[in-house]
Amino acid sequence: GEVDRVEIMFTEFISALRHRVVVQTFVPVGAGGAAGATSSGAILFEPDAESIVGELLSRYATAKLFAALADALASEHGARMIAMGAARKNAGELIDLLVLRRNRMRQAGITKELLEIVGGAEALR
Repeated sequence: GEVDRVEIMFTEFISALRHRVVVQTFVPVGAGGAAGATSSGAILFEPDAESIVGELLSRYATAKLFAALADALASEHGARMIAMGAARKNAGELIDLLVLRRNRMRQAGITKELLEIVGGAEALR
């Protein structure tokens, strides 16, 4: 069947912190002057205009799709980089909290032992 329009949706990379969803019209490319120029006889195409347009459209589609995929991949990597940075920061904060808890528990144990030793020494007097 025939298709009137094809749109491509992808995330456009703006920066590592910013990207946006973009919808671009993939097909139709645009009304061209090649057909009109051929009928007036002003421009001759070698080979014929249809094969040139067909080859150009194929290359255009490949380049447009590749650019969309590259943008989407860059956006994904940027989002992953930000997420991993946040995860690293959260892990560092959690480690600091756990080290503080461990030190407090160790200090409480030492204090308890000292109190038992002092209490035992007082009982012996």
